[in-house]
Amino acid sequence: GDNQVYPSYILKLQSKFLKNPIYIGDIRVEGKKLNFYEDVKGLVKVWARPEADSQYCIGADTAEGIGKDASVAYVFDRISNEIVACLSGQIPPICGRVVEIRKVL
Repeated sequence: GDNQVYPSYILKLQSKFLKNPIYIGDIRVEGKKLNFYEDVKGLVKVWARPEADSQYCIGADTAEGIGKDASVAYVFDRISNEIVACLSGQIPPICGRVVEIRKVL
């Protein structure tokens, strides 16, 4: 309906109100290790490094999988009340990628 908020709209707001990310790239699982690769066209944006004493939650909005909209997942720092990371794009399946992000935190 008219009251839906689409990930593309959220990304426009994000670029307008948030500072530039400190990292842009992608996360890949290699063996039992999780690695971050910097890439200006990457699907992952990071605004703050994980803090051991902080608490995080991840919220996701999945696309229908028909190529019209992006899936998005945000990592929210519950202590600072800030979005600290985002995964956005045509990501099949996004759930596995969200689990990968969770492993980094």
